[in-house]
Amino acid sequence: MKNRYTNFILVVLALVAFASCGPDPAESLSSEESDIVVTLYSDTTNFSRYSTYSIVDSVLTINDDGERVRELGSSEELMISTIITEMAKKGYTKVDTSANPDLFIDLAVLKMTSTGTVWYPGYWGGGYYGGCWYYPCWGGYYPGYGGGGYTYSYETGSVVIDLFSLKGELDVIEQLFVPWNVYMQGILSSNTLTNQSRITKNIQRAFNQSPYLRIN
Repeated sequence: MKNRYTNFILVVLALVAFASCGPDPAESLSSEESDIVVTLYSDTTNFSRYSTYSIVDSVLTINDDGERVRELGSSEELMISTIITEMAKKGYTKVDTSANPDLFIDLAVLKMTSTGTVWYPGYWGGGYYGGCWYYPCWGGYYPGYGGGGYTYSYETGSVVIDLFSLKGELDVIEQLFVPWNVYMQGILSSNTLTNQSRITKNIQRAFNQSPYLRIN
């Protein structure tokens, strides 16, 4: 199960790379407007054959150094509760794992920390006023303002949702069969003020663009 995200993420990264070939969205779009939600599904699966599901009680966090840990903070709680709400809209019933559900939902956050340095030069770099760098011209040495800079870092978190089938599927090992995947690029950030709305909006987007995921 360790590498179950690999193929899905490779497909997603290819799609994201293609989408990023145009102008930088940051030049004209806010972070929320440039959010990317990708859904993939098995087109041979009849989702109406399922009726019940269970969901994890915490979210797997995978840091950029490979560390894995389960977390349940306010953002993770909102992810889980929003998925429960959307699954109910689709007609599915949440049950405990002991009730042998048809489906199981797992969530993971792929975190990445980016750092950089901003450097600004000195003001004029110092100079001799007598050279008429400044009007009126007069003698004297102007020391100028020294340059400087600062280092910044910010964190982004992409969300992966896996919907596992726990019912037998033809020619498929059921515990590894994932008929529906969601990848939401970078919807979590160091800006906690926007995380809540981005989580809700983008999970809703994932379900809205998956009309096949329903009970008839």
